[in-house]
Amino acid sequence: MTPLAQRTRWPGFFSPAAWGGLAVLLVIATTAWRLRVIADPANLLVAEEAHYWEWSRRLDWGYFSKPPMIAWLIRLCTELGGSTAFSVRAGAVVISVGLAALTWPFARALGLTPRAAFLSLLAFSVAPLFAAGSVTMTTDTPLMLFWAAALWCVWMATEGGNRWLWPAAGVFFGLGMLSKYTMAFLIPSVAIYLALSPAHRHWLRRPHPYLAATAGLVLMSPVLWWNWSHDWVSFRHVASDAGVDRGWQIVPREFVEFLGSQLGVISPVLFALLLTVAVRVLWRRRLVPLTETERFLLCMTLPVFLGYSAKALQDKVQGNWTALCYYPWVLLAVGHFDAWARAREAAGRPWLPRVLAATALAPAFVITWFLMEPMSFGGVTMRFQPAVRHGDWRALARAVDRARANMPRPEQTFIVAREYQTAALLAFYMDGQPQVFLAPDAKRRMSQYDFWPSYEALGGWDALYVRRGNPKPGAPLVADHFTTCASGLLVDIALPGTKKRPYSIYPCFGFDPTRFVRIIPSRH
Repeated sequence: MTPLAQRTRWPGFFSPAAWGGLAVLLVIATTAWRLRVIADPANLLVAEEAHYWEWSRRLDWGYFSKPPMIAWLIRLCTELGGSTAFSVRAGAVVISVGLAALTWPFARALGLTPRAAFLSLLAFSVAPLFAAGSVTMTTDTPLMLFWAAALWCVWMATEGGNRWLWPAAGVFFGLGMLSKYTMAFLIPSVAIYLALSPAHRHWLRRPHPYLAATAGLVLMSPVLWWNWSHDWVSFRHVASDAGVDRGWQIVPREFVEFLGSQLGVISPVLFALLLTVAVRVLWRRRLVPLTETERFLLCMTLPVFLGYSAKALQDKVQGNWTALCYYPWVLLAVGHFDAWARAREAAGRPWLPRVLAATALAPAFVITWFLMEPMSFGGVTMRFQPAVRHGDWRALARAVDRARANMPRPEQTFIVAREYQTAALLAFYMDGQPQVFLAPDAKRRMSQYDFWPSYEALGGWDALYVRRGNPKPGAPLVADHFTTCASGLLVDIALPGTKKRPYSIYPCFGFDPTRFVRIIPSRH
């Protein structure tokens, strides 16, 4: 029996049932913490969350940059709990519980001991990438759940011999594709695994994997139809992000920044442990064949990580894009760490594994604490919280509310923003959560606002134009659409300990639809 697949009976408190009980307590404790975090008014929505909330107010089969799952989930939660920040993020907490509930049986099916399964849950709880996804509603949140479920189905269909789990894998693949297009990594990862596994290579000659892929594509067909009817805009956007239009180039600085971002999203020591285990397993392969567990987890990890590493040599890669690879990677690393720790314990030297485990998990927990508790230590850690470090959006919303109340016709005054992030956050935090429009501008990037009606139907209305930065002399961007526009009002929404965040609010009067020209900016 291979080290990773060994199961050990633990005496007394360290019985399998005790580790399972600890896992339940861990999930309860982390869930309670996450609920407290999303209920804390200091934890503001990030711009992307507000943008997805805007999507949820206009449900569709597809959106400019992402599939529709995130909008559907937010709409479900806000229908149940109202349009509050807590409701927007509640789905993330529920999904984190589902991911934890899946991880325990999956880890055990892979052959990990109860202790290793518990340590895996602990690593997922404290790693910044997974912790942030448990309190922030982004496309990565449902993606991780469907990715993990698809991996479990593929493993049980191959190693467990249950061929009827292939259709289930296809369903989760389709749900993952409805969440984020990076779920497509599942197809090459599974194909590589089956091709490299002598015991399971026969599946390539059977219809089940192909039917699973087809089932996923069928689930995704409405998104394909939406893209077809919108000139394949989502796929063009993804291709642009992938740097296809820029051709092959070597940009060492981007690669260094990519590696640095990985140290942040998973924590430095934990990332070093993951790399060490992967290299050790691959190096040991010269002498000892890979187990099926090792082969499977490596095949689910390396295509994603190496794929984005190669792209980082060419262009910018966001730190969270590699999220998929860390779920199987952590399971692999923890399984090997547990086997090594058991060998040390059997030799009467248990202290080194305990020190190393604490050294790996403690920095991850500290980073996670700074992310999730921006007001801790007197607000010193606010700069680490993505939403807070960009300012108090509620203060900006209150300033715009006051400016609208002072307009001659508040009931006939609409809001126009220069940036889509500003538009989404104002729409969420302003009184009554009004519709906010995006200003026509060829210099900005395309966003979902460009697919929705603009303000051309509001002839005769007044407006408030809001943009980042200090007021500038001269007419604002939208001045040509109005009879007159006044000078900008300065609002600084910076919080203590953060950088200055100035915004300008320009009152504009008498919108003339005949002077309005809708400009569709570049997709890039």
